[in-house]
Amino acid sequence: MENNKERKFISTEVVSEYKYIQALYIDIVKDGDKVISENNFRTSYDCLTDISTLPKEIADVAKVEWTDEIKEAYKNYNPYTD
Repeated sequence: MENNKERKFISTEVVSEYKYIQALYIDIVKDGDKVISENNFRTSYDCLTDISTLPKEIADVAKVEWTDEIKEAYKNYNPYTD
């Protein structure tokens, strides 16, 4: 049995005044051509995330949503940023 795992991008959602980006993926495990499992995988990013480290579909959203004003407001809100 040869299992192959694939992560498939599904959607993004921008939430809160600080423009967190939430991403939904589906992890698909196949045995040959037969799907043996599918699981949702979610992750999120804040506006201080380095855009160059993001997948293209997330980076495209971040470039629009994460303005300098949003980043500054987030830094003022979050005491754990430097």
